[in-house]
Amino acid sequence: MKLNCQIWLLTFLLNISLTVYGQNQNAIPLKRCPISTLNYETGLLNNTTNYIITDALGFTWLSTKIGLQRFNGNQLETITPVVGKDTFNIMEPVYLFNLKNGMMWISFRNYILEFNPFLNTFRIVITTKASGNSGFSIVPLKETSEGVWCMQEKKGIVIYSPKGKIIRETSFYDTDITDRIIQSDPLLLKNIISSNRDYIFIYGGNYQILKINTQTNKAGFINCESSFSLSLTCTENHLFMV
Repeated sequence: MKLNCQIWLLTFLLNISLTVYGQNQNAIPLKRCPISTLNYETGLLNNTTNYIITDALGFTWLSTKIGLQRFNGNQLETITPVVGKDTFNIMEPVYLFNLKNGMMWISFRNYILEFNPFLNTFRIVITTKASGNSGFSIVPLKETSEGVWCMQEKKGIVIYSPKGKIIRETSFYDTDITDRIIQSDPLLLKNIISSNRDYIFIYGGNYQILKINTQTNKAGFINCESSFSLSLTCTENHLFMV
């Protein structure tokens, strides 16, 4: 009986060891990520931040209510672009957009500036004329093989080349409606634009979301129940409305 108990105990311990070993072998490795809190006390220009993006070299850019900053992992740097003899003192929110070639577009007021992270240089790619109330007059939406799809004040939906040359204008929306979206507070405060491989989604208010197929160049509307401003995001197969 004593021998049987010892054999049973040995078998039990062996099974536990094999189970633990198997679990460790199949366990998903976890990685501890460093967390930094960025706020006014740590150098952020303003705690109201509307866009955050990471450039091709891994630096994080933050658009705040009163200016543009870049975080290198240790400290925040206030960005004042210089193009030739022109200095752009940005004291307002900007719209940030990464291109597939590694360049970044910075949209504000009457300009889109291109930032080259490899050379740490800026250049003017598009010059527009914004109304007095608009935070920015042009908003990049999505880049396809055809070009960079943008929503532009007074023009509606337009397509630019990465060099900043206009390729095509398409009136999916009445320009009065796109102007209202560009000038609206939700564009500054919420993510009302999202895209996946084939579609661009824009919440335009009045219970409707504009759905643009960038492959067929056709557009339609999705009706939603909320009368409040929505935030949008999507995967390849689903659109999520918050």
